[in-house]
Amino acid sequence: MTERTARLSEAGMLLLAFLITILGALPFAGGWNDGSRLAAVESLAERGTLCIDASAFVLVPAPAAVYDPASPNLALFGTRDKLFIQGHYYSDKSPVPTVLLAGVYKVWLMLGGPTIVENPGTVIAFLTVMSAGWPLLLAAWCLSRMGQRLGLSPATRLLFLGCFLLATVALPYTRHINNGIMLLGVAMPLCVLLADLGTSPPGHGDQWDRWDQWGRPVLIGLLAGLGYAIDLGVGPPLLVAVVGYAAYQMRSVLRMGALFVGMLPFMGLHHVLNYAVGGTILPANAVLEYLQFPGSPFTERIATGGLKHDPWGLVVYGLDLLVGKKGFLTHNWPLFLATLGALRVGWNYPQHRAALGFCLTWAGLTWMAYAATSTNLSGLCCSVRWFVPLIAPGFWALAIVLKEYPRFRPDLIWLTAVGTGMTALMWQGGPWMPKLVWGWWGWAAVGGIGWGIIRYRDEGKYFMPPRGWVWRWLRVRTRSSSGV
Repeated sequence: MTERTARLSEAGMLLLAFLITILGALPFAGGWNDGSRLAAVESLAERGTLCIDASAFVLVPAPAAVYDPASPNLALFGTRDKLFIQGHYYSDKSPVPTVLLAGVYKVWLMLGGPTIVENPGTVIAFLTVMSAGWPLLLAAWCLSRMGQRLGLSPATRLLFLGCFLLATVALPYTRHINNGIMLLGVAMPLCVLLADLGTSPPGHGDQWDRWDQWGRPVLIGLLAGLGYAIDLGVGPPLLVAVVGYAAYQMRSVLRMGALFVGMLPFMGLHHVLNYAVGGTILPANAVLEYLQFPGSPFTERIATGGLKHDPWGLVVYGLDLLVGKKGFLTHNWPLFLATLGALRVGWNYPQHRAALGFCLTWAGLTWMAYAATSTNLSGLCCSVRWFVPLIAPGFWALAIVLKEYPRFRPDLIWLTAVGTGMTALMWQGGPWMPKLVWGWWGWAAVGGIGWGIIRYRDEGKYFMPPRGWVWRWLRVRTRSSSGV
């Protein structure tokens, strides 16, 4: 495959994926989660307040058909992802994405667009595309850029991009508004910028040098700060990983200072808004008192926060998050190859250890934090919604694996094929699907056994001695033992 053909094919795949997100955006809130986010967006853009008391997603009965008609209880009770603070309700979602999406909705209204109550289907679908479709497109484009940077062959790069779009939970999560897909759209360009640290080609003039010295660190900090503000579960581990990796690669106090300056705007905005609403530096939804409203489903045991398990329970629940019936790896099959392949790459190729360390730090700290402080596998959703942004470091690791071990392409083809079947079912159910993927045990068996066969046959080529050699060795041993 030529480079030109690969680039045209990638462009076609990106366009097709974006069209799918437009056509697949559902014209209603599918659950408490996006209902809460939309309530805050509606209130801020239409009434200039973060208080959601008067929102169509909170009022009972709802003044418009803003919820999934197949779930009448949503309209009867409204969103329960909310906080009760000093006699008023507020969304329990992070405030910075609300402000950004409310800005988009405000422009829509200024251009003469209908309000959510006037035409809920059109407006909700539009906001879903803006907050989920565009992040997916940006993430996919950045993946293509990463494949080019690492020198993957055109065919491998095309497989790599198709794997992301067809065999992960990313596409199903574009059907409703959610933090996970928003943060994925931030994390993927962040990974590309981090991958370029310390590898900028010399001799590009003063303009490039200024970008490399100051522009790139500031932009990295800006994206890291935005990621932190989008999700306070995945965001803090992201900051730790970014600071550690950037410090190792840049080794410059001034450039690190530029990175910290870039972090300030979105981090500062988050904490100002969070304190204004909840009067606390910590996430407002971590205050159990704010979750005690009439009809609240949240108890200290269910609410995320605080240690929830004894040591053995922590191990079992932690593994369940990864490889259980809702496990993140068992719903994103290519990440199995990324995880196990990264161990081999890290052992044999020291030049990649820093990048793989970033991926492991971010993913590992996030997984450990949720394993220790949660009990509900992220509620009613497709796989584990908390981990959707971790597709970004997973695919950075996968790109490195494919660079150093092109012979793993058959593995990726198989895992993509299995994942594509599951993704089709997950896309049909949407991100808030209440049940497991149909035939999960069958998918797990087929995927695991098939991949095992591929690995066995491939490893045998490299570690099993040729059959003729074995027979010659046995013949010599037999003769020597008989004294011939």
